[in-house]
Amino acid sequence: GDDTDRSGQTTARGMGSARAVENQIPGNKKVPRFTHHFRAITDLVYIPLYNFVITASKDCTAKVWDLKRNQLVNQMKGATKPFNSLAVRNSQQYLLTACDDHNLLLWGMPGGNEEAMLVGHDRSVLSCSFSPNGNLAASGSKDCEVRIWNMEDLEGGVCRTMHQYQGHTAPVTSIAYDNSGDFLLTASRDYTVRLWSTESTTLMTIFNQHEGPVSSVKYSHDNSYIVSTSHDGYIRLFDSRVTNLSTMLTLPVAQTLPINTVDIHPTDINELLITSEDSVQLYDIRKPTHAAEEAYFDGHASMTCAKYCRFGNDQDGGVIICGDSGGRVYVLDAMPTLDTCKRMPLGSLMKK
Repeated sequence: GDDTDRSGQTTARGMGSARAVENQIPGNKKVPRFTHHFRAITDLVYIPLYNFVITASKDCTAKVWDLKRNQLVNQMKGATKPFNSLAVRNSQQYLLTACDDHNLLLWGMPGGNEEAMLVGHDRSVLSCSFSPNGNLAASGSKDCEVRIWNMEDLEGGVCRTMHQYQGHTAPVTSIAYDNSGDFLLTASRDYTVRLWSTESTTLMTIFNQHEGPVSSVKYSHDNSYIVSTSHDGYIRLFDSRVTNLSTMLTLPVAQTLPINTVDIHPTDINELLITSEDSVQLYDIRKPTHAAEEAYFDGHASMTCAKYCRFGNDQDGGVIICGDSGGRVYVLDAMPTLDTCKRMPLGSLMKK
């Protein structure tokens, strides 16, 4: 049967009928759109090895999309409640999902077989991340705790907690390892970002300059800076080479609107991809005005997440994938730089 999403449009539920369609956005050209989830998109990741995009949703499923064929190829529904976060292991052979049912699930890729359950949190798990070498995983929860998991110990299909980081006083919304795996960042609705040593498992510093819940935190690819976003409407950048996380730059994005997520361009660390309640925006942190270079879907829908997807080592190949509160997933061409942003049919972006 069919479901009607929040916009009143019909979305097919059968996997065989899922496809990419052209969607006319007011003020924008047509862009490819996947129509299959029927509740909000909560996270998405790209697996270059298989050219898959995986989307997580409040409809209690995670779906696997083949970008080359523009269609759904698999779905995972091991959780009884919504999926909140996704992480891909460095080998690209495993996917980790964080769920509202208090657990995390490990899936084998590309088949999507459930391999293990990570059990220990007392409330919904909101965020997850693999360490750079893939041996550890970290998760953050509504129980205000951060847990570290040994991904080399999956005896009996169950993974137990290796360490617990405590100190946040509100749900932990985002987690990020640095490139070395020596440090872990955690962001929370308690308005703080915390920096932990993974070797000593101790808290190193607390950044508390946001004036609202912190929604997302990330290291730049070269570890030179940390970027965080908040419901206070600001992006803040910190020098990651100093332990006190002193502010390098503050970018006002939408004073009255929460910022949901941030991503960093895969080949240019100066370019940021931001989602707020009503738009997806591209920012160049080198520009003195710090104004958005491009805004997609302005006023169209509540945009929940967006990621850069780079096709292997091809400097010119890549797209932006973004999701909204109605379960729609959009594909935009935005590689290699902001200057070449344009919207194209999905099939024309794929390298033969």
